[in-house]
Parts: sequence; structure tokens; C-alpha cells
Amino acid sequence: MSKKNIGIILLLIFCLLPIHNIYAQNSNSDQTIKKIIGNNTPDFIAKPIILTVDAIERFRTDASLTSENNKKEIETQIKVSKETNIFLKYIKYIEFFFITFLFFIFNNAFTFYWSLVVIIFIIIRYAWNLIF
Repeated sequence: MSKKNIGIILLLIFCLLPIHNIYAQNSNSDQTIKKIIGNNTPDFIAKPIILTVDAIERFRTDASLTSENNKKEIETQIKVSKETNIFLKYIKYIEFFFITFLFFIFNNAFTFYWSLVVIIFIIIRYAWNLIF
């Protein structure tokens, strides 16, 4: 099997997974993960892991709130604006699209962590290709 075929098969498997059954935004799951890591690993390993997870989750929620506020602000600008310049209006719609996309990624924990994994994988692959 070629790499392309394996990639297509993995893509189909992930597309067919029932995403609606995954509740990644449950705050109890965050506490459960912390409890599992805290109980099953030594303190000198568990503390940095828990601090990193907290920092990433805080970044995600802050970015979600910021993008939501920006989205609302741009939406009101589009509604209020009676620009005669059509080019500026298109730029506002493009900006609104990208802010909405970022809001979707940061607001949904499942998509945020999967996109984070993909970005890390691409960086590691790029570094691997530079080294070898």
C-alpha cells in the first residue's frame, strides 16, 4: 500500500467517526484527566504536564472569547456600515469569515486539539526532512 492509499483510508475512518458522541468541552473531563495524571505519575512529571494542559486550555478559552468579541464587532460594523466602496465591504466579509473560522476552532475543543496535533505533526515532519 502506498502512503497515499493509507492517508485516504485514515481520512475516511476519521470522517466516519461519530463526532457527535465526543464531548470534549466537558469541564469534568478536564478534572478527570488531571486526577488520572496526578494519581498515576510522579509529582515531578505530573506538575509540568498539568501546568501545560492548564496553559493550553486557558489560551484556547481566551482566544475563543477574543474571537467571539471580534466577530460580534465586525458583524455590527457590517450591519451599520453603508459603505459605497464595495471593495471595503468585501474585505469586511472576508475578515468576518476568518474570524468566524477561528471562533469555531477555538470554541470547539475537539477541533482545536486535532488542529494542534496536525500542526505539531507538520512541524516535526518538516524538521525530520531537514535533518535526514
